Amino acid sequence: MKQELLNKIAETLHENSLNYSVSLGIFTSQHKKSLTNEEIICKTLNSNVSFYEMHSVEKQEILHTVMSSLMYAGDEGSGPSKENINSHKFKSLLRDLTISLTKIISSSTENYSFCIKDGHPYYPVFWDFSFLFVRNNFSLVFIGTSSD
Repeated sequence: MKQELLNKIAETLHENSLNYSVSLGIFTSQHKKSLTNEEIICKTLNSNVSFYEMHSVEKQEILHTVMSSLMYAGDEGSGPSKENINSHKFKSLLRDLTISLTKIISSSTENYSFCIKDGHPYYPVFWDFSFLFVRNNFSLVFIGTSSD
């Protein structure tokens, strides 16, 4: 997954929005196989974050969480532009993201969801997700949030 794709999705959601901003990031690291998931996340984010509710997740749960978050419609006072989330451009970006995420999930030996308690790299308000994808001595952390 390329950060450029995530940036395009975030920019599309932000454009013409009302009190709504999206942050998406993919973070990678090489590490020893012996590290715990907690150590991998801190190393990958280059920060001493604290988190809770780490659990193993299946492909469909990951895809559902990401897509339902990115398709969040908002309310009267905040949210993405309805025209943007219904646009061909945005739907095409989501297809590319689904393909990329599916490849990452399929090539990972373990997939986890977790919630960041302290040290979050973004500022979650409306929705957020955090996933860890582990492949032997290489891991990816995928984080998404929306704020006002």
